[in-house]
Amino acid sequence: MFDRYGSEADVSTGPGTQVVPDVRYRPEADDAGSRSGQGPLMLTLPSTWGVPVRTLLLILTLASSAAIASDPSNALPAEASQALHSSGHAAIYSLEPWQDPDKEVARLQGYEILGKSDLSDAQKSVAVGAFDSAIAGWDGAVAMCFDPRHALRTQFKGHVYDFLLCYSCQQMQVFRDGELLGGAGVAGSPNVLNHLMTSLQLPLSHSLDDMEENQKAEKTHQDAGLQRFLATMPPSIRPFWDADANLQAGMAPHGQPMEDLSAAFSSANPDRDAAVRTLLVWFGSGAGPWSGFPGYEVIAEQLLLTYPTESIIRAAQAPDASGALLEASARYFAGWDFYKRHPTDVALIPTSLKQRLFEHTLRTDDVADDDRRDRAKRAFAE
Repeated sequence: MFDRYGSEADVSTGPGTQVVPDVRYRPEADDAGSRSGQGPLMLTLPSTWGVPVRTLLLILTLASSAAIASDPSNALPAEASQALHSSGHAAIYSLEPWQDPDKEVARLQGYEILGKSDLSDAQKSVAVGAFDSAIAGWDGAVAMCFDPRHALRTQFKGHVYDFLLCYSCQQMQVFRDGELLGGAGVAGSPNVLNHLMTSLQLPLSHSLDDMEENQKAEKTHQDAGLQRFLATMPPSIRPFWDADANLQAGMAPHGQPMEDLSAAFSSANPDRDAAVRTLLVWFGSGAGPWSGFPGYEVIAEQLLLTYPTESIIRAAQAPDASGALLEASARYFAGWDFYKRHPTDVALIPTSLKQRLFEHTLRTDDVADDDRRDRAKRAFAE
């Protein structure tokens, strides 16, 4: 699966997951067009894991670095090193590793070329020095990915050598006439190469920065959802939360723990209608999505399933129903668990309430949340 040099069998993880593309040599395709069918295989990791993708890669690093670590020299193949330090022509490339596979663009070894430039002797010296420094600074770790954003092409003894460098994954791969020749571990900062490419007016890849910014925004969003969830959590449930690290990590309780939690809530909330309103407000104050949400949000839904559908309908029909209560009602009645647990109760939902819940969903619509919109349409508008 994973060999020392990140061969075609390797899988990489970024804002998607990429299978390293077929690198069979076709000179006419290098700078003039793409090879059909190449590009990233997108894989969505559940946000409910609470683990940023880059953190996950670091956790998995040891598994993929063992093979490289077995070679303490961490040197490029002699032939590749000679080509890198030869006095011949060289060109530098700015690459985008997370490319659209259907986009018809110039590519280098399957990766989108954002820009390229021939190098003067002085510029080549800077670039080669940066590549040497990356290899010399390797700390023994690599990530399970290969997302190169910098590349150097040289010609040596009648062959074309491409050196693809991925700082974020700490790997370098070398190709001779399009065939994988070898590689090495790397470390360091891309600043020198970025400065050189900027001086040559080459556009830089910003996909990694964008991913990290998106992760920060997602974490901020999730933290805000958690705070809303905790603020509306029934007091009788809070002791269970405080005592259960698995619950805090997003794992929903099952079996006896759920029974204990349910008993505590029922004992503290004997008024059925008041209990339903409390649960609805709580269920409607989470992260937002109706699927792919933190596992602990199902507690409110599972407790609601123990109450008569008529009680939930009354709460949702109340003229003063809050936005959180309406959100929970729409999410509950459009949910798979309700249809599974109470299949005949669907007929109990009045048409006027369906319309109210559908209008609420549209009014509070997240344009990026197709799942929420589609679920509401199926449940209330068809």
